[in-house]
Formats: sequence, structure tokens, C-alpha cells
Amino acid sequence: FFFQAEDGIRDFCLSRGLGDVYKRQVGDRSNRYREERDLTGHEQDALKRWEEKDKQIDAMLGDLNDHISLWKEKALEIGENIDKTTKGMTLLTKEVDKTNTQLVSSNRKLKDLIKKFRAPSKLCLDIILVLFLLGLIGVIYNLSLIHI
Repeated sequence: FFFQAEDGIRDFCLSRGLGDVYKRQVGDRSNRYREERDLTGHEQDALKRWEEKDKQIDAMLGDLNDHISLWKEKALEIGENIDKTTKGMTLLTKEVDKTNTQLVSSNRKLKDLIKKFRAPSKLCLDIILVLFLLGLIGVIYNLSLIHI
């Protein structure tokens, strides 16, 4: 692509704006206009104001370019962090799925074990376990009274 500034200069490379084209020009712009014709005082003042505004705009564009470059660097950093986080989340998801599979398997085995030992014929075992738990609670209560 060719970019053409208002003064007719063509530029092949990508430009940040017309300021780049003007910066590559040799010589003072105001001399070019003075050579073409003599300017009146009002025109000279207007030309000076225009040149000052042009310098201010070039400075602002330079600052804007610097800030855009900083934002670009920050965006690239954020992108890299997102990539790292995505990889970590993928690994974590795999580990969670693996753990979930193990939990489902353990849960199934525990249910089978409970069904086996909680059969109606095991009423005596249930009573013994309840008495054992009551005894254990009593021992813990007595120990807590001794330490107070």
C-alpha cells in the first residue's frame, strides 16, 4: 500500500500519521511558502500558529504512540499470562476429573461395603457399635473433666 500525504509525497512503509512524512522533509516549510509569494502579516501569523499547532500535534502523536506501545506491551503480557493460566487450568481440570473418577469408584465400594454390613441379620453388630461409641464418648467426657 502507498500512503500519500497532502503534499504529494508517497510513502511505501506503514506510517504512524502525516507527521512521519513531514519529519522526513528537508528544509523549513515556511520558506517554501515565502518563496512562492510574499505573505502578509496576517498570513505569516496564521502560518506561525499553524506551525506551532503542527509541532504540538506531532508531540501529542509521539506521546500517543509511546502510550500505545506501552499498552501493547501490557496486552502482550496479559496474553502470555492468560496462556499460562489456560494451560494450568487444563492440567487442573484433568486432575479434578481423575480425582472425581477415583471418588466415584470409592463411593461405590463404600456403598457396597455398607450394604454388606448393614444387613438386617447384623443387628447385634449395630448394637455393639452403638455401645462402643457411647463408651468412647464417656471416656472422653471423663478425661475432659480431669483436665479442667
